[in-house]
Amino acid sequence: MKYFVVVSYDDDAERKRVDYLLSKWAERADVEKPRGMTFIIETEQEKEFFEELFSRIEGNPSEKVRIYRVTEEWPELRKRSATREYLLAEEEGFVRRFLAYLCSKLGGTFSPEEGTCEVYTRKGRGVIQFSLRGTPRGTVVRVTVSGYGEVVDYLLSRVDEELKPLAGDSYGTL
Repeated sequence: MKYFVVVSYDDDAERKRVDYLLSKWAERADVEKPRGMTFIIETEQEKEFFEELFSRIEGNPSEKVRIYRVTEEWPELRKRSATREYLLAEEEGFVRRFLAYLCSKLGGTFSPEEGTCEVYTRKGRGVIQFSLRGTPRGTVVRVTVSGYGEVVDYLLSRVDEELKPLAGDSYGTL
């Protein structure tokens, strides 16, 4: 199946992530980045439009213009998420600062107001949601990682590496 994909990116870093993906997939799929101008036009007067377009092309239009009939479609993909809880024997303020450090260590952007960490990795973009609850035994940290593809398992394992040692025997027993 052949797809024409339009990606609107916000900055050069996002464009480079998509370029990296296309390079990665070049061995598994026929990937082409068209040269020149690409656009989508929706009209009931396609014959008149294409006649005008061809009249403005230098040389042979059949060598320079490729036309595809397009129907917009969204693949059936669902965002994945996974949740873990940890009981840390530390007070909430310390845990909050540690989570900000952890987000930075993962290369992410921490939003303390929302308790989220947005991380871009080679596996993709993931969002880590932290929620804290104080208890007499310490602080319960609920971690939810969401994203598409492999990034969920990857980020969850990275968070596990950091929080399991602090949780000790309290990991997963809440």
